[in-house]
Amino acid sequence: MKTKARFALPDKKNYLVCEKCGKIVIIDNCPFDKFKEELIEVHGFDITGHSIEVYGVCPECQKKG
Repeated sequence: MKTKARFALPDKKNYLVCEKCGKIVIIDNCPFDKFKEELIEVHGFDITGHSIEVYGVCPECQKKG
């Protein structure tokens, strides 16, 4: 099994990851920020951080088939 290395800026924790080529796109406007307050209210957690990785196929790989 091939392992792919991924590198990103340490303060950016939200990514789109291409499953074919390994391309990483940083998500600047995190959708979690809107959901965070609801989680705090419903579950009472003191949320100290999070990360989101969304997997799929990038436009370039989609064109290649």
